[in-house]
Amino acid sequence: MNFKDRYPVKRRSRYRENCTTFCSAFVLMYLLWGGTCQATTYAYVPNSGTDTLSVFRTSDNALVKTIAVGQGPYGAAVSQDGNYAYVTNMEDGTVSVINTSDNEVSDTVTVGISPMGIAADPDGQYVYVANNGDDTVSVISTEDDDENTVIATIQVGKNPYAIAVDPDSDYVYVTNNGDNTVSVISTSDDTATVTVGQGPLGVATDPDGDYVYVTNTLDNTVSVISIEGDNQDEDDDDEDEDDNRVVATVSVGNSPWGVAVVQNDDAVYVANSGDDTVSVISTSDRTVSSTLSVGDEPLGVAAPKNGDVVYVVNRSDETISVIDTSDDTIQTISTGEGTAPAALGDFIGGWAPEAPDGLTIEDTSDDSIELSWTDNSYDEMGFKIERREYYDDDDEFDQVAVVGSNVTSYTDGGLSSVTTYEYRIRAYNESSDSDYSDSVYDETDEDDSSSISCFIGATSADRHLKIPSGILLALLFFPISMAAGYGVRKIFFRDKSFFF
Repeated sequence: MNFKDRYPVKRRSRYRENCTTFCSAFVLMYLLWGGTCQATTYAYVPNSGTDTLSVFRTSDNALVKTIAVGQGPYGAAVSQDGNYAYVTNMEDGTVSVINTSDNEVSDTVTVGISPMGIAADPDGQYVYVANNGDDTVSVISTEDDDENTVIATIQVGKNPYAIAVDPDSDYVYVTNNGDNTVSVISTSDDTATVTVGQGPLGVATDPDGDYVYVTNTLDNTVSVISIEGDNQDEDDDDEDEDDNRVVATVSVGNSPWGVAVVQNDDAVYVANSGDDTVSVISTSDRTVSSTLSVGDEPLGVAAPKNGDVVYVVNRSDETISVIDTSDDTIQTISTGEGTAPAALGDFIGGWAPEAPDGLTIEDTSDDSIELSWTDNSYDEMGFKIERREYYDDDDEFDQVAVVGSNVTSYTDGGLSSVTTYEYRIRAYNESSDSDYSDSVYDETDEDDSSSISCFIGATSADRHLKIPSGILLALLFFPISMAAGYGVRKIFFRDKSFFF
């Protein structure tokens, strides 16, 4: 029995729901009194030299606060909802839990020996910790009744280092630095092992849940692992892109350490600690498209979900290189003397915008559907619109458009006639996406240019019928006298009229 079965998810308390309602009301009052709000994303950088956590605001790279945590802080992760940050303290075997509303430590959780990597479950149920000293992964529940409690300990490979969870929360990937493997923990089944390069260290999954990227620090490569079942064509007999196996190996700089996937840029950023560079891998062809010079001994690297910046933490010169992915320009900020920052993990996060509602189909034509919705957020960067054909239960939603902030309508064109489409939308800001709206569906109209119109009666004011042009051939063999006998007085086909 797996740990999800043994420890079922429980609903969050009414207290937390009430707090969310209160906060939303407060924001509304603030706006009504003339205030302004801006979506805020933060970088949480552990400083192993001072036993602190630095909190940087990504909009202006300002240091917001420095928080005292445990001994030897090393890895960091942020919950999907942005409410908590988690920091591994390598020297005292604990995880510090930071409430991001006030940036104070709200709890301390005892885990295994020498915890290093840490990752938060996208579903918001668990936090996973790689314990380098005892070859285990601690599973921490984040639900109310078991909040911040270790509910399971899983044996993995030798010297586990970094950890990542796929976007669907189906798999947990753990790099085992001591035996050149990656442990793949299925959250509903058993644990598998994938052999990668020498000295695997950093790990990251792509936002689409298709691939996992692993840095191999001893042979200067990145292993690309295909996630099970996500990439194989139904008509393709080639299984090389399936079953959590390595499908590519990419050469990068010296001693690669941290890795992050940038969604908007279709690129993977790899921090090379041995030559003070960042390798940028194009996901389309899995080649290094550029190499950027950064600070001294770059280790951790992370990027916000929807942003256009990458944070690279440089341990030896105690700086952060902030890369603008649009033009590869770099800004350098200091973490402070003696901080020795590391930042293993996805250490950037923030609050998601409020979900839109009231999604409505306003109008349809033979090749388009017009949508409208209510914008409930004050801090969105825009809205993502998704569509699928309604009657195909196996058909996944595809993103068909992105519109800007404060936009509340969209016309989806280029559709097939007489086809039912289903839509849903969500708001997004730099750090994350909102929940989805309720879905709506409707059918496009029939294409008038490919149909026959019949008027039954003496005038066009009488009963009107539309007949698909597919039966035109049959009508050609239908005697005119019989048509007249059935009351058909006039037939329109495209721009032609026929009288009886």
